Amino acid sequence: MSINRESMSFHRPSVSTVAPYRPRGRRGVSMMMVMVSLSTSLVLTYAILQTQTVTSQVSQNALRTDLAAQAAQTGAAGALARMQSPDWQGVSVPLYQTIYSDGDGTASYTVTFQKYPPQPTHTVSVTTGMLDSFESSVTISTSNTTTSSTPTATSSISMTATAAESETIPGDPALVVLVSSQGLWQSSHDSQQKATRTVEVLVNLEPRLPGRGIVSADYATAEDVAANPGDFDQIQTHALCASRKDEGYSLVFDPQHRFDGQVWVERKISAYRGSKWSTTARNVVLQDLAAKYVTTNKNVLTVQHPHPFGGPVTFSRQPDTNSRNDLAALGIPWTQVENKWNWPTINYSEWQQYQLYQGGFSYRADTLSSTLQNITLRPSETNPLGVFYARGSITLGHDVTIQGTLVSEGTVNVIGNRVRVGSYNWRDGEGAGQVGDVDFVPRLPAIVARDVVFGRDSTAIVEGAVVVDRSVTGAGGQYELTANTFGQLLSAEITGSATARPLQQPQSKVSVNKSSELNAITGGELFAIWLADGASGTWYPISAVNAAEKTLTVIGEARFDSPTPFRIKSIRKRSVDIRGPVVCAWFNFECPDAWANLTSSQWNTLYTNWQAAVAAAPKNTVPIRFLDYLAVPQNFGVLGSSFSYSQSAYSTWYSHLLRYGLTVEPTLHVRPISRVSYRWSPPLFEPYKGTADNGKHAGYRWKVLSWREIEGT
Repeated sequence: MSINRESMSFHRPSVSTVAPYRPRGRRGVSMMMVMVSLSTSLVLTYAILQTQTVTSQVSQNALRTDLAAQAAQTGAAGALARMQSPDWQGVSVPLYQTIYSDGDGTASYTVTFQKYPPQPTHTVSVTTGMLDSFESSVTISTSNTTTSSTPTATSSISMTATAAESETIPGDPALVVLVSSQGLWQSSHDSQQKATRTVEVLVNLEPRLPGRGIVSADYATAEDVAANPGDFDQIQTHALCASRKDEGYSLVFDPQHRFDGQVWVERKISAYRGSKWSTTARNVVLQDLAAKYVTTNKNVLTVQHPHPFGGPVTFSRQPDTNSRNDLAALGIPWTQVENKWNWPTINYSEWQQYQLYQGGFSYRADTLSSTLQNITLRPSETNPLGVFYARGSITLGHDVTIQGTLVSEGTVNVIGNRVRVGSYNWRDGEGAGQVGDVDFVPRLPAIVARDVVFGRDSTAIVEGAVVVDRSVTGAGGQYELTANTFGQLLSAEITGSATARPLQQPQSKVSVNKSSELNAITGGELFAIWLADGASGTWYPISAVNAAEKTLTVIGEARFDSPTPFRIKSIRKRSVDIRGPVVCAWFNFECPDAWANLTSSQWNTLYTNWQAAVAAAPKNTVPIRFLDYLAVPQNFGVLGSSFSYSQSAYSTWYSHLLRYGLTVEPTLHVRPISRVSYRWSPPLFEPYKGTADNGKHAGYRWKVLSWREIEGT
């Protein structure tokens, strides 16, 4: 069988009529894949470009923030240098300076000086501007360290810092300054583009005080104590100064008055002329005071307590005959100085608003009403020196304590018991100093007024200078002791030795070398302790007793580092103790009633009986002095029949004489505190001006307490 090949041939269709075989839908998928690839490439490329833009912007922001931080640091360092130079203009004048500038922007700082403690929070916003379509915001909290990121229209960084207000500082906050330096970078093209940083520095003023210990890099004559006007530096070295220019008496005093230290008067004094005794009896008493209490050894004058004077008297003019004779009888030397002192005048406006240190913050005095009673006034943050101001006269009743300065445009009337006024001594409740070299820091006066009057029945302790326009008068309280809780006087005195250190006014801590004997002593100011100091001393009321620890808490500023003799007895019922220089035009301290109320006839009887006792004294014995005779209560029994109905045997005065006699134990005692100097008025400190050879020591000295860099303003 044969195969016809031609008949078996195939005919190929043309291309136009027959399509090649492809899977269905393949062309659409490929196109999609291409498009996705292209889109992905475009997105990645755009993201990379955008990331580079953000990175560049972040880098620029970091640079700008660094510039702001550097500006803040520069401002803080410059401010510290300025504060320690004599060119510093004080806390009220901010500092500003541009430290960098280019076409992109400027960097500058602004320094302000703030009181301590500062405001509790600090917040800053650092704005970087728009970042195209990518925006972010970061908030940082120092309290819980949480971070959140949220898309917003701007980029900002903020921080809250609360560490500054919890800073624990040594000493008095009034001497601390918060130096706040804000660094700012500001765009030259967009006012909304800026960066800020803040540096806060706490600094403490350490004034260089006279008497301080000189340390390395210190200069002995560099002092930051404010200068006093006029001749107050010389005036305050005296216990009492009276500038009365007319023919009146500059100083009038009687028995039971004591002035420790130098006394300066214009021309005339009146001594022991308030009694109705005869001239003869008076002169004998003056001479007895000299014989008993005044000694001179190798030209060194010693005048023992309770003689009315503790040292010599200086006159500005030739004293009159009576003054010369009285001082001669008292055994007190006197001198006359021709040069006239420049007496400062009181400017009351300086006390209503004041500065603690020149260039420092301003404070206002607290305004008082016309009467104070049962109140304690102390310095505060708004009144760091404790200045208390009365626009007119003011009366101090019972239980008034003022730690600071009492200023009155009128008269200060002291009529109450337990009145204590003390110029701020810079000590806390435990006695620690609120400033370095606390024993040498100057103080303001305790009282500044037109007149001061002390009531006869008041008990008052004034510790600090008393500066008065016109007169200081009154006092003259009757000598009488307060009974203890059992209605008894302490019959036997407790004696020994003691040391003492001051606490916060008006208290001090006394340590004695006794223990069991203190069980008989109670607090509550029923007893007092006498702490001897040279030829004199001071009575301090005892407010609390700790017999087990052999300590006493007393009223008054007592400083005895070495043991000194003491004695304890019932407290004086009436007394005025001024522990500071007293400066005014004239003094008139009244005669105590027991001395003043005896008639001339009764005085003659006492004098005649004393003469008889002297005549009857055995041979080879020292006859009793008239001064000592008057101190014996039994010698007044003879006067019983001479009292009138109003002064019968049971009258107040006769009963008093039969119990105490007539003593010269002071109920008015003026005795400056040693080692304390006073400024006439605020401020206390001013920067040392320096000299040609020690200019580097000019200005204040500040101690850096802390340096804090915060992202806040």
